[in-house]
Amino acid sequence: MLRALKAAIDAPTRLVLCAGANSGPVFTGNIGAFARRTDAVLGDTVNVAARLTARSEPGRILASAGVLEHSRTRFETSHVPFLVKGKDRPVIAHYV
Repeated sequence: MLRALKAAIDAPTRLVLCAGANSGPVFTGNIGAFARRTDAVLGDTVNVAARLTARSEPGRILASAGVLEHSRTRFETSHVPFLVKGKDRPVIAHYV
């Protein structure tokens, strides 16, 4: 996942991109009436990933420790703790 995000961030584009990555259990499924159904992914894992994305800087990836632990590729990182709505303790994330 980190290698794909890095490729997307490094690709030449006029858009200013940033990314957040988290891992863990999620709920996914179709939501809504039959004629107006949409796919959705929900849960704490998704919420933290969204907050990492919001906190990330332009051209950077902010990833949770769990994502880095499971990566086969090693990246140069620097960590930063920050408070997240709905969490009692600060989340430790790493700029990749």
